[in-house]
Amino acid sequence: MSRQDALFMHYRSYSLPWEVAAEQEKTFAKVWQRTIIAALLFAVIVPWLPLPDVDIDKQEEIPERFARLLIEKKVEPPPKPIDIPVESEAPKPAETVKETAKEPPKPVPPKPVSYTHLTLPTTPYV
Repeated sequence: MSRQDALFMHYRSYSLPWEVAAEQEKTFAKVWQRTIIAALLFAVIVPWLPLPDVDIDKQEEIPERFARLLIEKKVEPPPKPIDIPVESEAPKPAETVKETAKEPPKPVPPKPVSYTHLTLPTTPYV
């Protein structure tokens, strides 16, 4: 391997991963244009396509086994209503909760910090 080949092996791309290359932009523009053209052609052609004639008044014949199934469909009775006991008496005013003006809690003073376990250096830092 020559020296020049070794230099090319260590080549590094200095572009950031989120930077968009010009080639990618051109490819995106081509794809975008082709997609828009295809969508516009589809939107223009589809309304001109012939639709099958559908007779709304004509009823479809249902096979007998399906008709029997539809006729014999059992209807479930509605669920029974749940009896909820109703209290006839309104709550008395004496039973209601009275809001009392509570005093806000007093702040707790911080404890003094003891520095007795710390020692000062004996030699100055140089």
